[in-house]
Amino acid sequence: MTTLAIPAPRSWSIFEARAGQRLDEFLYAELPEVSRHGIRRLIALGFVTVDGQARTAGYRLESGGNVRVPEGLERFSVAAEELDLTVLFEDESLIAIDKPSGMLAHPTSKERTGTAVNALMGRLGGARPHLLHRLDRGTSGVLLAAKTENAAREFGAMFESRQIAKRYLALVAAEPDWNHLEVDTRIERYNDGRTPKWNTGESGSEALTKLTKLRGRLIQAEPWTGRTNQIRIHCASIGLPIVGDEAYGGPHAERLHLHALELEFRSGRYAGLIIAASGNSIAQEMRYPDR
Repeated sequence: MTTLAIPAPRSWSIFEARAGQRLDEFLYAELPEVSRHGIRRLIALGFVTVDGQARTAGYRLESGGNVRVPEGLERFSVAAEELDLTVLFEDESLIAIDKPSGMLAHPTSKERTGTAVNALMGRLGGARPHLLHRLDRGTSGVLLAAKTENAAREFGAMFESRQIAKRYLALVAAEPDWNHLEVDTRIERYNDGRTPKWNTGESGSEALTKLTKLRGRLIQAEPWTGRTNQIRIHCASIGLPIVGDEAYGGPHAERLHLHALELEFRSGRYAGLIIAASGNSIAQEMRYPDR
């Protein structure tokens, strides 16, 4: 791929969903077209700032902070691709798709094609979308992106203030003996070589997931914070790992049985709007797991 230079400085406001993330990992996700070596070098040289101060690569971001990268950084281009894409909602500000399991949301330094961003760029005529939240590779369902930086700021703030609710379906390893449960175990990242790196920990960030039993082993999960792997970790922490989530002790399956079912706008100009991926094949399979 060809290289180019960033023509102007880039900056991001840190929302709740990204709080606690390392500075270098945040930039790997936000600038996947930049080599990891290049990002680490700029951080080490003090060119990347958080709230106006140079920080180390391992600095943990805080909600409300601002990350800034200077102009002139060489990067690799991200290609727009014509990929099959199920669009759930689209207007001048937002686009929501039904991301299939197995598809990465962002390109990475090792995997630059076939991602949701590549597919969205193909639909948007090459314009780069701003993903407003994260879905793991294995998780299917609603993925929302803003078309402009102004929209990204507006709706990013709504996610942070929980004015956009996220609801997931999960098929767990055993039938719960409760109807409703709140799990508030803290989540932290471990850098001692263990896998998975993210798990429960007393010194981690606060996390809250509300769980509701629907039928049999099928539950609904509503995360009130946006920690990495939060639903997967919280389900495993109560002895109910998700089917297909072998990393956290779940039984083997062809895919992770976690599906981003819907987003609900609770205020603002989209108040009352629900964007749902209820027609997804895995969603239907999960609703009737014993058929």
